[in-house]
Amino acid sequence: MSNDGILHVISGSVPNGYQNACWVVTTRDERFAYTTNTLIGTISPYLIDPNGALSVVRHITSTPLGTAPALPMDVGVSKDGRHFYILNGNQGTVSVFNIQDDGNLVRLQVAAWTYLPYFGSEGLAVL
Repeated sequence: MSNDGILHVISGSVPNGYQNACWVVTTRDERFAYTTNTLIGTISPYLIDPNGALSVVRHITSTPLGTAPALPMDVGVSKDGRHFYILNGNQGTVSVFNIQDDGNLVRLQVAAWTYLPYFGSEGLAVL
C-alpha cells in the first residue's frame, strides 16, 4: 500500500509448481512467506525482497520423507518468530519446525499426541 492508501500489485501470481496452495503466513520480520500445498504434502517458502516482490525458494515436506503425505493445511509462526507450526489434516498431527535465518525450515518433531480429528481439524492458533 502506498502513502495515499492505494493498493498496488508487486507480485501478482508467483507460481510454485503446484495448484493447491491452502494457507499463507509470513515470518515476524516479513522476510519470508510460506504456503502449504495441501494435496502434495509440501510447504513452499518464498523470499520477500525489500520491495515486496516474492520468489519461490524451495519445497519442503510437512512430514518426514518416506511417510504418507500429510495434507498440510493451516500454519502459524510463534510470537518470537523462531518456530513454524503446521496442521497435518489427514493425520491429526502438528509438525514443528525451526525457522533458520535464511528462511529454511528444519523439522523438530511431528506431534502425534495432539488428539486432533483427521480431516475435521480446521484452524491453528499459535500463541
